[in-house]
Amino acid sequence: MTNALMIYGAAGYTGRMAATKAKALGLEPILAGRDEQVLAELAWESGLAYRVLPLDNPIWHASGAPNIETYVQVSGTAFSTGEHSALRDSPDTEECDANRYQASVVVTGVDGESVRSLLDTVNGYSFTPMAATEAARRVLLGDARPGFQVPAKHFGAGFAETNADTRIKDIHS
Repeated sequence: MTNALMIYGAAGYTGRMAATKAKALGLEPILAGRDEQVLAELAWESGLAYRVLPLDNPIWHASGAPNIETYVQVSGTAFSTGEHSALRDSPDTEECDANRYQASVVVTGVDGESVRSLLDTVNGYSFTPMAATEAARRVLLGDARPGFQVPAKHFGAGFAETNADTRIKDIHS
């Protein structure tokens, strides 16, 4: 593959899931993050390359890996960095399987008319790496446009429903 997929945050729970999904799709992502010991172990177990990167440098300057075209960040650093030592690293498989994720949205047009929909999918821990990896796979296969893209606009309104057991249902009042 000419261009590579880099998964930053690969040492974390969601990042590991994204790397596993990417490998199952036939991709060879470069595992990236800040913890060299964990990354080296994951790379050895998976047979994938890894890069240790500081969080504060832009990926295209700091990666040390040529041809990185698609980049998925799944690190927890986008969230609060308060005291989390008492929290578990991740839910177990039974918890994930038992708890589906649902989100509802109401969009109101300038004419005052509202449309409601409900997204029902596997748990968020599973859906996030599945959707991110599928989007990256499509981009690496050439389905790309320059600049920031929202998956539903880029890949079509049904993109979410191509991932796992996901349904979007319109709710009529």
